[in-house]
Amino acid sequence: MNSEELINITVAHYLESGDFNGLPANEMIDDGVADRASLLELLRPLIKQDLLAVNFGDRHPNPFIRAFPDQPPEDQLAKLETLKRNYFVLYPTPSLLKERVKPSDYEGRPFTLRLALGAPQLEYVSFDLSVIDHYRRDPRYRLWSNDVAATLSVCDDAYESSTFPEKHKVMIQHFGFSYDEDLRRAVAVFLTDLDGLSPEHQQIWYAYLLSGDFILHPDYYRAAILGEWEEKASLRDAFAEELKTINAMCSAIGWPNLFRNADEESPKELAFLIRPTVDEFNTFVQTLDKLLSDNINCNFFPKSIAREVESVRTDGKIEVKPRGTIQMLEEWLQTNFRLRDPSLLSQSLKTLREVRKLRSIPAHTKVQDFFDETLFEKQRQLFVRSYDALRSIRLILQIHPLAAPVREKMNRRVYNGEIWSH
Repeated sequence: MNSEELINITVAHYLESGDFNGLPANEMIDDGVADRASLLELLRPLIKQDLLAVNFGDRHPNPFIRAFPDQPPEDQLAKLETLKRNYFVLYPTPSLLKERVKPSDYEGRPFTLRLALGAPQLEYVSFDLSVIDHYRRDPRYRLWSNDVAATLSVCDDAYESSTFPEKHKVMIQHFGFSYDEDLRRAVAVFLTDLDGLSPEHQQIWYAYLLSGDFILHPDYYRAAILGEWEEKASLRDAFAEELKTINAMCSAIGWPNLFRNADEESPKELAFLIRPTVDEFNTFVQTLDKLLSDNINCNFFPKSIAREVESVRTDGKIEVKPRGTIQMLEEWLQTNFRLRDPSLLSQSLKTLREVRKLRSIPAHTKVQDFFDETLFEKQRQLFVRSYDALRSIRLILQIHPLAAPVREKMNRRVYNGEIWSH
């Protein structure tokens, strides 16, 4: 075997394997295609010329995929000299593939073409958030996200339906989010996952492609690339954890639950905005209020806390109205707890009232929908403040000695307030 033959079989294996796999050296040696000494003799100059690259499986557990960019030629050659086993994998370099690959062979598959040209499988691409809005609004798809990671799949009924075209039966097993220096949020997907999309859907995603520098969300990078546990909790998950913990503390103390509903999973509307429109922002606010002041259980409060309030009408008659849950919560907290920092309570109640007021605007006034990118930041800040308010209530309740066992079982990250605010 000569250099040209080695190049040809490496390129053919890469392009015809189906998943852009590398050519295992041990298979060539075991099959008698070349012995170790002659193979290494052929490889050295080809690596120097940036025609072939070698993957040793030392940076990613699977050497049969080009997970990351090739190491510099000098590093590959140094490792090759000290390698005692035949366990290494050959790849054609991007510079070689640029000459060998015909873009027309990948018509309508822009992300598959990138892999064919030698891009790493774990190279990620960032997209405008609107790219997933199409799937979110289509009941045939299932979109899950905790604002750090996400999955996209076809619902069972649609998948089994003969009337739902195969080209639309797509899934992305996992993807995440990325950010630019201004914390502009984007969808981030690895090329290997985009490769699995049909040509029609690759075109859809390509239309939302973003330029510029975007950095993967730290915890998504930690889980997807490093295989490590998350560093912090997502805001969405932490919110649900605080609701659940507050009710658990109430039960441990012997009180009724403060909140009527504290489900394990938050409603899908409790998430960072995908489209910055007034309608979407108002839907988020409505969801937030339903989980906060609208969710407060009036039966939690003792009889000493008035349920009704009287007011004098203009005609002099007395009008009796149900008392607001925020007022009842404020009176109960001020009656039962003395805090070193009263601002902890006042700021929390101020946020609850702000959410309630924001919710009432579209309920009483017709609001025109429009697209406004400033709503991304407005919603993020409101979400953070609302979480802080909920956490403050939990911090106040955990002062009670009977709440200690519940406190000890809390997610440590949520307990310590280690939360991603973006």
